Amino acid sequence: PPRIQGFEQAVAPKAVDETARLKKAALFALLAFLAPVALLVFLDVRSHRINSAQDVSRGLGLHVIGSLPLIPDRVFRSLGRGSRRAMHWQALMRESISGIAVDVLRKSQLDGTRVVLVSSAGRGEGKTSLSIQLARNLAEAGYRTLLVDFDLRRPSVGPALGLDAQSGIGEVLFGRSEMASTAQETDDPNLWVMQPGRWTSSSIAVLSNGVVPKFFREAREQFDFVIVDGSPVLPVAETRLLSQHADLVILSVFRDVSRGPKVLEACRILGAYGARSLGVVVTAGSGELYTYDSEYAQAEEPEDGEAVGR
Repeated sequence: PPRIQGFEQAVAPKAVDETARLKKAALFALLAFLAPVALLVFLDVRSHRINSAQDVSRGLGLHVIGSLPLIPDRVFRSLGRGSRRAMHWQALMRESISGIAVDVLRKSQLDGTRVVLVSSAGRGEGKTSLSIQLARNLAEAGYRTLLVDFDLRRPSVGPALGLDAQSGIGEVLFGRSEMASTAQETDDPNLWVMQPGRWTSSSIAVLSNGVVPKFFREAREQFDFVIVDGSPVLPVAETRLLSQHADLVILSVFRDVSRGPKVLEACRILGAYGARSLGVVVTAGSGELYTYDSEYAQAEEPEDGEAVGR
């Protein structure tokens, strides 16, 4: 028999398709890049986080009365240096908060709104900053304004304004001090601050008795406006009780922090407790509500005998 035997017909090997290999590599790279992005989008949608003022007005059906910018940290640290960038952000914040203050003044003319309660669904949603800015704006407009820190568990108005802790709401409600002597005068003209004072977990029950209406009656008699920085609505019950004595409740909503279902639940609770009027302010929104124009806002110096207008 023959020493060499064939098993099958020989076929020349095909050349490797480099184009197909590159296409597959590019496809895998694209999938690896898009997978984390898709996961983040999915988690964001699933958590129902607020991304803009339109999410509140159209998505949740709530009344948005204003929107505030979020000043970047690097700009915030240089606000006192007088740079053009810092001045721009200061003007943007001032004009944005002025729009909210004008809305409060308009409601005051229409229905006598004087006590404004500022709160949020949860913590870390910008309520204290909003309270301080609103109180300062009303004080700058010439109105005697009292800023009350009613966040009894985590007070932050005093530290934010550099005020020393002293007697406050607790002493007034328990009859150990008078409101006139307890309210602290600040460096801002027409602005007074009342801090929580001394509280215990058991003494918070005083909010449900008749001393709180008396507290707000005295505040109305001595001040033009009372801005109350309340605790978050969902974690604790204090703000729910205070909402019964406020003319207007403003919920602070923070972009990428606040969640739609929780904001709606806070509104439902406040409505059940008889909140008379409710508005929402969005911080760090997409900017569709505050449209500061630096060129328009700049004042032009008229020459002698010449009038300048826009």
